[in-house]
Amino acid sequence: GFGRALSLVAACYEKADSAILAEGLYQTSIENFSDRHPLSKISHAGILNYYAKLCKKWDKREADAASLEKNSSDVISSLPQNW
Repeated sequence: GFGRALSLVAACYEKADSAILAEGLYQTSIENFSDRHPLSKISHAGILNYYAKLCKKWDKREADAASLEKNSSDVISSLPQNW
């Protein structure tokens, strides 16, 4: 859906060294994830990890990165068994 599309655009901006714009797009992408289908949850967890990776590149954003990684882990943990 829309959240996944935004995350792809964010990844492109990140690669183009437009980190601030990428961050905003990642944030909007995360806010727009509403589908709770297991495959969507896996995508959501991946986006949280990509955003965490971006935060790790900046000074004083380690706590943000750790929080995003925990959120990603929580999303994966919420998947139905055998996913």
